[in-house]
Amino acid sequence: MKILNCLLCSAALLSSVSTAFAKEEQIGDDGYNKTYNDDSKSFKDRMKDARTKPEITVANTYGGFTLGLAGDFGPVYDAEPESSSGMGFGFGIEPGYIIQSESWTRLEFGAAVGYHTFNWKSGKTKTATLSPFSIVPRVGIGHSLGDNLFGIVRFGFGFATGQLSEKSGGVTSKTDSKMGFVFSGDYDVTYGAGSSQFYGGIGATHYQYSFSESTTGATTTSVDAPLNINHVNLHAGMRIKF
Repeated sequence: MKILNCLLCSAALLSSVSTAFAKEEQIGDDGYNKTYNDDSKSFKDRMKDARTKPEITVANTYGGFTLGLAGDFGPVYDAEPESSSGMGFGFGIEPGYIIQSESWTRLEFGAAVGYHTFNWKSGKTKTATLSPFSIVPRVGIGHSLGDNLFGIVRFGFGFATGQLSEKSGGVTSKTDSKMGFVFSGDYDVTYGAGSSQFYGGIGATHYQYSFSESTTGATTTSVDAPLNINHVNLHAGMRIKF
């Protein structure tokens, strides 16, 4: 009798467990329509949320302060009609701050602090040289190009000090040192690898000066000499996130 009672109790227990499992989940023919007895989301809905939710990769979460080092080169153009193009070279440091909002959106704020040397032909006989030191605050917005790759559009406006030197027939004349305005626009591709990021792209920078004095030998004369220089450049650099 006791054995029969034990068998009946075991059967009742197995039946309740089976009923509980049956109530807990139901699998459809497609294998996705799983529901739970706690009225939570179905497995199919969970899979849908996982597909639509943006995922930020490890490298792309690296917002925060950065410090970079970059160099550039490219042709230089004077706005004067009789001038011919030359070449410009430069380097600088780029402190900044990155805000990473989603896997496809990035905002960048910073400044380009650099030194350049420009050489070109001014008029038919003069060789002109300008070596500006510039500070250009910049802002940029980026879009995803793939895993850990971003395209960044940057715009900047700042200031630069410079002195124009012109040489003609063995005689060199120099203007006074002036502060001018700088406008810049760039498009870069950035690759994030851990806390290090590598970037490169193409840009254009406009320098605008207005000189008031020119010195030739021991003679200083007053002049009204505006200067507008355009520097189209290829650039590349590396920066580290802190």
